[in-house]
Amino acid sequence: MEELKCECSAIVTHSLIVCEEKRSKITFENKTKKEINKVQVDGCQITDQNNHKCDYLLVDNELSIEYFIELKGHDINHALRQIEATIPRLSQSAQQQTKYCFIISFRTPMASTEIQIKQREFKRKYNATLIIKSSPYNHLL
Repeated sequence: MEELKCECSAIVTHSLIVCEEKRSKITFENKTKKEINKVQVDGCQITDQNNHKCDYLLVDNELSIEYFIELKGHDINHALRQIEATIPRLSQSAQQQTKYCFIISFRTPMASTEIQIKQREFKRKYNATLIIKSSPYNHLL
């Protein structure tokens, strides 16, 4: 795992934690206002233009949960590759740490059977729950 860069992360306790890019947006409801480490991955934590990476990472250190977030227009397969490339680089434990992987797009063109196959694969390979939703999307932490 790479060390998280201080300039790319911030501890937030907001009741609403928003991640958005262009037309895609996810809002995490943090009702108890617990400390969440919000990391800007693309363009800050990982700046290499030749490598895939997701947009954001949220870390709940108290519960040892990681949230990998990719905000997309419509290319779900590319979003999957971006998250899969980020997990080994930034996860505390690629197979043991509990993870949620969000792909939020303004269009969800994958068939439900394709999504189910990917969801099983992510659970097996990364101990991750894969969630693919249309924008805007709200999730309770």
